[in-house]
Amino acid sequence: MIRIRVDDFPQTKGEPQHTRDAFRQFHRELTALTGKRYLLGVIPRRCSPEDILMLRNETDCVIGMHGITHDEQQLDVHRNEFPAYLGRQNVRDRLAEARLALEVGVGRPVRIYMPPRNVIDQRTAGVLNGLFDHYTAGPEPDPAVLDRF
Repeated sequence: MIRIRVDDFPQTKGEPQHTRDAFRQFHRELTALTGKRYLLGVIPRRCSPEDILMLRNETDCVIGMHGITHDEQQLDVHRNEFPAYLGRQNVRDRLAEARLALEVGVGRPVRIYMPPRNVIDQRTAGVLNGLFDHYTAGPEPDPAVLDRF
């Protein structure tokens, strides 16, 4: 099965074209074109209450958690959303808290983790077990990380 993946909801860099109305139109057109549900990478701490309510009430897409903040400066420095000084339990706690809040907000399970920039390190991948059923990646991560899971 091929699933369409859409990243960066509601936005990553304050892009002015990324409005709720623009997303509504995109969602309508993609749904009409494919007739299928798609995977939407939601960044919980970038969402306003209105964004969450729109997802809850106006979409049936599969919600994936696309990081927590998708902080571009943090990603430039660490190539990961979580600085190296954070321990595994701290990373797990942050992911679990953000996932629960997102699930409560959108009113459906969030089972897929989508690391920002498709980069995941061993520490983060190692804590996903039990939190998420799946995670996505691209060509960016170290293959040794992907081989372990």
